[in-house]
Amino acid sequence: MGTLEVIDAGVRSSVDAAFDAGLAEFCVRHGIDALPRAVLGDEQKLVKLVTVRDDSGALIGGGRVHQRHAQRGFPAQWSLRHFAELREHVRALSAADTVEIAGVWTTAAAQHHGYARLVTHACLASARVLGKKVAFTVSHDRFDPVLRAVGMTPVPGLAAVPFPTPSYASRIYTCELAALKSATKVDRDVVATIVDCLTGVPMPMPIHELASIEQGCPSWTVKRRTNKTRAAG
Repeated sequence: MGTLEVIDAGVRSSVDAAFDAGLAEFCVRHGIDALPRAVLGDEQKLVKLVTVRDDSGALIGGGRVHQRHAQRGFPAQWSLRHFAELREHVRALSAADTVEIAGVWTTAAAQHHGYARLVTHACLASARVLGKKVAFTVSHDRFDPVLRAVGMTPVPGLAAVPFPTPSYASRIYTCELAALKSATKVDRDVVATIVDCLTGVPMPMPIHELASIEQGCPSWTVKRRTNKTRAAG
C-alpha cells in the first residue's frame, strides 16, 4: 500500500539519506548539474520532509518545506544568487509568515503519474499546520500547470530566468495558504485532508485514500471518504 508521510528533517537519518539520493538522481536525469544545497545540521529543525512510498515501501518522491534560517535565509537566496531581482524578492519575504517549497522530485517510474502534485499538496498542508500564511517555490514552465492547479501562481512583475539550466524558464510562484483561491476544488480538498491528518500525531497516510493515482492519468480525483484519513498500519 503506497503511503505519504511528513516528518522532521534529521529525525530518521535513513530517510534523509534516501531523500537526498533520490533528489540527486532526479537532478542528474534532468540535466541539472548544480544540485540543491544540502540541509545543514542547525537547519534541520526548520525543515519538513514530505515522502511518498510505493506499495513495496520504496521511496519514489518527496519535497521539502523550509522555514527561514536566521543566517542562511531561504534556499532560494542561495540558488538564485545569480539573479539579483528574484533573490531580493525572496530576501524581503516575511520570515515569520513564509515557507519555501523546494527539492520536489520523483523517480523515473513515478513521473507523470501525479505524485509530484501530491507532494506539493502535502507541502502546502505542512505549511498550514506550521501556522504560515504564504508559501513560495522556484519552478519552471514545465511544472506550471501543476502549480496553478494547486493555487500557486507566478509573482507579477518578475520575469522568468534561465534556471537551473539555460533550457528552463523559471519563476517564483506563490500562494496565500489560508484560501488557495486559485486552486481547483479537488486540490483544495486534498490539501485540507492532509492538514486533518497532520493535526495531532502525524503518521503515514494511505495514498489511495487521498487520491486515485493511475498510470497515464495524472488528473486524478480525490477519494475523501471521511474527514480524516486513517493512518497506514
